[in-house]
Amino acid sequence: MPSVASVYQTNQAISSSPLSRLLTVYDYTLRACENRRLEDLTRGLSVLMEALDFTYPVASQFAALYQWCGELGRQQRFSDAARVLQELRDAWAEAAKNSDAVATATERSRTMESITAVV
Repeated sequence: MPSVASVYQTNQAISSSPLSRLLTVYDYTLRACENRRLEDLTRGLSVLMEALDFTYPVASQFAALYQWCGELGRQQRFSDAARVLQELRDAWAEAAKNSDAVATATERSRTMESITAVV
């Protein structure tokens, strides 16, 4: 029988946004770098690679960065890999904040339109 914590984590993963899940994978890869665990770094980078949508040209650039981070890990240059991954994670976190702000502003605008329509 799964533990309460395990069930909670599973539910969190299922119900979280794609951006939130992406940040979680970045956190995993950063911990792998911090702990100098090549196997975990490789696993995290594989998940990030699988998430790429190659119908967009930028996906190739992300793939190249992920491959480079893997190579840095194989060379035991975990701090260099972590630096690249941290910058990418920070950029995605900022995008998530901006996305939330846009969603909130859009919702407020819709609410005001609804109120105006009633009045």
